[in-house]
Amino acid sequence: MSNTDKQAWVRLLIPISSGMIEKISGEIFALGAEGLEEESEHIVAYFKDDIWNQALEDQLIQCLKHFVPMIGINDIKKQTVGWENWNENWKQNFASFRVPPNIIVAPEWENPKLAGNEIVIKISPKMAFGTGHHETTQLILSLLPVYVLSESAVLDAGTGSGILAILAAKSGAQKVVAFDNDPVAIENALENVDLNGVKQQVRLIRGSLEDIPVQKFNLILANINRNVLLDLRDKWPDYITPDGKLILSGILDQDEKVIRDAYENDNWQYIDKKQQGEWIALVFSYKGVIK
Repeated sequence: MSNTDKQAWVRLLIPISSGMIEKISGEIFALGAEGLEEESEHIVAYFKDDIWNQALEDQLIQCLKHFVPMIGINDIKKQTVGWENWNENWKQNFASFRVPPNIIVAPEWENPKLAGNEIVIKISPKMAFGTGHHETTQLILSLLPVYVLSESAVLDAGTGSGILAILAAKSGAQKVVAFDNDPVAIENALENVDLNGVKQQVRLIRGSLEDIPVQKFNLILANINRNVLLDLRDKWPDYITPDGKLILSGILDQDEKVIRDAYENDNWQYIDKKQQGEWIALVFSYKGVIK
């Protein structure tokens, strides 16, 4: 969100799980939103007051109904807020934190003290994309160093802020290809990749898996959502090496059986699982024929 446009904003508190922000962000931005925040079990969207009208409100509700069919305008809390220095607000609300065993995620203005073999990932936080706080991201952050190989190739699907791609590069991956279909995400990821000095290893692509030239990766990371993960299960084999690993996140624990059954029926072998709160990450290898 620009901190130069000193005007009023419409702030919408939308009762949708913050874990869905990556899934719906592209559609909400397409309607003209200038920023998104995660807030407990809500998503907060910001629109410029001078573009907010009844037609836009109706469009937003129709968009949200794709994800929460029963939602109505009365379920959304709306307020008009004056201009604030959003960057300063981020500095007040986003401090560095640790993800076991040895990862530190820090905003660009902090320089945390390191001990031993700790890895620091610097983030220029934006309203729309992950700063690493959400459980789905932290699950892969903690699993990735276990499965990344030195000088390996990594594919990061739905990269968002680029935090997973950056960790892969800092953990020894020689080549990282990261993609996202949201142009604002790619812009933020580019900024973070540069901030962490891994431009030589990380290639960012705006698009979906179909836009990635077929090549082989030792490790694939996919922090997306259940339906997309199900749709892609027969596509991943085109991109994985015979000994490669696939880490899936963005999965609620109640959906574990659906995901495992679908993948195992398509020649994926379950290897590992990690859980944080109601979210899980699953690790697979492919036991079918690699073309």
